[in-house]
Amino acid sequence: NVEKIDPILNPILNKELQRTGGRTLVRIGTEEVDYSPNFRIILSTKNPAVQLTPDLCSRVTLVNFTVTPDSLESQSLSQVVKSMKPELENQRAALLKLQGEQNVKLRELEEKMLAKISACEGSILDDDAVVEGMEVLMKEGAQVEEQISKSSEVMMQVHQVVARFEPFAAICRRLFVLLEGLRELSFLYEFPAKMFMDILDHILTENAKSKEEDEAVKIGKLKKMLFSEMAARIGRGLQYDDKIVFGLLLAKLSKPDTTICPAQSTEELIQQIAESFGADF
Repeated sequence: NVEKIDPILNPILNKELQRTGGRTLVRIGTEEVDYSPNFRIILSTKNPAVQLTPDLCSRVTLVNFTVTPDSLESQSLSQVVKSMKPELENQRAALLKLQGEQNVKLRELEEKMLAKISACEGSILDDDAVVEGMEVLMKEGAQVEEQISKSSEVMMQVHQVVARFEPFAAICRRLFVLLEGLRELSFLYEFPAKMFMDILDHILTENAKSKEEDEAVKIGKLKKMLFSEMAARIGRGLQYDDKIVFGLLLAKLSKPDTTICPAQSTEELIQQIAESFGADF
């Protein structure tokens, strides 16, 4: 787990190997160390906004676990709830924070209790100070557990409301997987998660201007806007033939029960696809 690369690792990252008398050596600091061909070094950081220099990127293989279909679905759900039910999202965030603090406090109480037991000399029952201290810790622990139980009940109620937006978040996940799959058509088709989230933020901002009060209707309009915006923004960056593939997949996601029949020409097929989700290439 590293936040920055120590210069002492440069010989390893650069693979500055020396062969002497049948041995493969690498210098670490002032020492010559045997180097195994099976050696692998994994550097990780918990900072999702870490800035890696081009020099470092050229010497290591980057694996980004901060953006996965699951994490994007979670981010999309959070953004939708924040836009349509801001007070609910604030309550959910506060409960998550509270639960984290309660769990930390519970672990601290357990550690204090273990420390008192380990520091006790002789029989625990003969030491009144230890017995009294443990009674206090047990009472505090019971109170914290009760608070955790209550917050869990409230969180379940919040989740029941949030669950109404989960189908839309699942659609966002499938669209993101579709964008990643476009790389199979051409290495030029790189659509990062930030671009997808920008599209989602845009339609949420536009949808917020609507005076429609029915939640189901608003979610339906949101879905239509999302597919239309995806077709407009992504379609213009694809080659002509790839638009057909993208359109077919996009139409299938927007209306899984819709069958797209063969058209007489490519133009008619593209138009039929576009009409199936309300967009125009």
